[in-house]
Amino acid sequence: VQVIVDDVKARKDEALLEYTEKFDGVKLTSDELLVTKEEIEEAYKQVDEEFIQNLKVAAKNIENFAIAQKESFDNNFEKEIYPGVILGQKHIPVTSCLAYVPGGGYPLFSTALMLIIPAKVAGVKRVVACSPTMKSTPKINPKTLVAMDIAGADEIYATGGVQAIAAFTYGTESIKPVDIIVGPGNKYVTEA
Repeated sequence: VQVIVDDVKARKDEALLEYTEKFDGVKLTSDELLVTKEEIEEAYKQVDEEFIQNLKVAAKNIENFAIAQKESFDNNFEKEIYPGVILGQKHIPVTSCLAYVPGGGYPLFSTALMLIIPAKVAGVKRVVACSPTMKSTPKINPKTLVAMDIAGADEIYATGGVQAIAAFTYGTESIKPVDIIVGPGNKYVTEA
């Protein structure tokens, strides 16, 4: 993981694209990293209307909860649940964030809603999302892409893995870095 992170930090897009080809089996160019409006429109055509409506209902529920949660922002706390394990809540201002949505064997489209919507409600100015492409294709799973759009991502990138975490941490020629990265991932993504 450290080798990949250091390589992307040093060689930027060149390394990001090499690792994307190596791990995801797809050869992209720098111009193909940022998902276009046309690609998003195409994704909507690939999923059924009931799915879209269900996502919109879920998105509204998540938004309503995030609004209520925002009202408790001055409620910072820490609690030691047993020696050495401290849980808590601390609110910090950020200008930009990455919502990392894993691809894996199954699309985790609900993760897109759960990460992007609270960030938008909190007032994060630039909410970016990324997800690995489907194996050996240049496309994010259409269900995930539709969920990212419904949630309100400002930018969506077709990249994932350790290389994506490094790219959004340090920036590349095609990717502006973010203040914080949120979301689940495998052990390699988590370590990155």
